[in-house]
Amino acid sequence: MSVGAFVATASPAAAQITEAYRPVNPDQTDDDVLTRRQPEFDPVGGRLGSFFLYPRFTVSTGYSDNVLGTPTAAKSDGFSTARADVQLVSDWGRHQLEFLAYGQARRYYRLSTENTEAYGALVNGRYDISHDTAVSANFRADHQPEDRFSVDNLAFTLKPVETLMLNGNVRADKRFGAFAVRGGIQVVDSSYENARTLAGPINETDRNNLRVLYQGSVRYDVTHNAALILAGQYDTINYGRSLLGDRDTTGYRLEAGVGLAITHQLVGDIRVGYLHRDNANPLLRNLSGISFFANVSWSLTRLLSIRLTANRDIENSATLASPGNLRSTGQLSASYEVLRPLIITPAIRVSRIDAIGIEGSNFEKEATFDAIYRLNRQFSISANLRHFDRNAGIFQPVNGNTARVGVALTL
Repeated sequence: MSVGAFVATASPAAAQITEAYRPVNPDQTDDDVLTRRQPEFDPVGGRLGSFFLYPRFTVSTGYSDNVLGTPTAAKSDGFSTARADVQLVSDWGRHQLEFLAYGQARRYYRLSTENTEAYGALVNGRYDISHDTAVSANFRADHQPEDRFSVDNLAFTLKPVETLMLNGNVRADKRFGAFAVRGGIQVVDSSYENARTLAGPINETDRNNLRVLYQGSVRYDVTHNAALILAGQYDTINYGRSLLGDRDTTGYRLEAGVGLAITHQLVGDIRVGYLHRDNANPLLRNLSGISFFANVSWSLTRLLSIRLTANRDIENSATLASPGNLRSTGQLSASYEVLRPLIITPAIRVSRIDAIGIEGSNFEKEATFDAIYRLNRQFSISANLRHFDRNAGIFQPVNGNTARVGVALTL
């Protein structure tokens, strides 16, 4: 993604909790409406030696009809958000280095206990050893409030539980003619602060965990437009001490599929395979089943792009009787350039969540509508609508809507 595209698409929503682990995605395509470069809207920035500095300031206001994420007796309120981002990007002929830091404060008009702060930093780099060999590494730290619509949300707490997530990975890419080999290791350390309730604090250290992932893939270019893919992953999740027994787990995931690159208009990977989890606690059943992954971008015209993503994998769990959740997700989004400065992106996501070792499941449905209007290189206006619904199951049901509009200044 270009610097201009990154800055243009960043929004206050980026400060919400994100997945601790996401499989390696294919590179963005220059023809994707949302991420392609628009030079006339690229920020000017400021040169610092061989780097460019891009400060960004955003203010927004919004409304939620279920601020606490409760299944009943929902409370509504409006809020205002202020956010600052600073991005420093190298301007080298080879290699790449990027720094990003952000801070955000959100204030509610009536429910002041929901006031939150979020902040974090990212270092991302790539070293090109040769034209066919590269090593990449990144490290990020995020201190953020837990999303009130999350399956882990404790609706009775006085404010959202705050988390600290440290995420680092190193990856190497090597090409041998028609073969491309990728391997890497990722480490994710998640820590949770104590929950605050009317009865006093609740110790959340049982949720702290360390996940280590070893990932690798081999691609073989059958033609210039299609490749065969074999991908594998092995990981461990180690939790803190729990009164209900050991929740540590190990597992692997093997997938095969195809990669497409049809004249930059249809680009992406589709894989299907098998996953397995072994639980350290003998009272919990091991898990085996089908895994899948897809990330495909289709640029129908210069004005319209469609993206399909899908993933089935394990996520961390706050349920002390389970070592994790099996989440199966599919999402379809479209980006349409209504006018040169105006892009709208509607999206719909459907997920099924199964807690390992516990009978039952939940289904989540989420619909979003994003719009960004770039007035010039410095100013942009963004808007977001979100509808979220989770049915009753092993996790509490919740339904809610959020609307937000903001103005950003990028120097």
